[in-house]
Amino acid sequence: MNKLLSAAIAAASVFILTQPIFAKDTYPDMGSIKVDGDFHDYIIPWTDGGKYMGKIALLNTDQGLALCGAGYLKGVSKSFNDQLLSVTYLENNGKIILENFRYFSHYRSKKHFKGATAKCRLTKLRRKLKDSDDISIGQRKTRFRD
Repeated sequence: MNKLLSAAIAAASVFILTQPIFAKDTYPDMGSIKVDGDFHDYIIPWTDGGKYMGKIALLNTDQGLALCGAGYLKGVSKSFNDQLLSVTYLENNGKIILENFRYFSHYRSKKHFKGATAKCRLTKLRRKLKDSDDISIGQRKTRFRD
């Protein structure tokens, strides 16, 4: 099982590393990979009962750490959800290493999400993760507009 997992991660990393990187971007696009068992749930519950149902994965690449994500909406306005994703960030040891999750691949429904691909971006952490790293996700306060 570990060999299969290692092979899947290696294949995904090779695919990402072959995608173009634009040096002028703070968070360069790293291409897309298929959502699989290495992804973790990323769910944003809304007070009205709606949800953003997402999947995310951190990938170590030769250029550094990348975050890949994809998701779909369930009973919530795309406008509101986009506003929340735009103020969401990834941090390591209290320092922001990636801002704005709106680059995630978006799907219309759970039905369309099957076989999804996730878009990936390189973070400011230009090295591989260490055991001492403390990765977390946060959101800036915002007022939602219709």
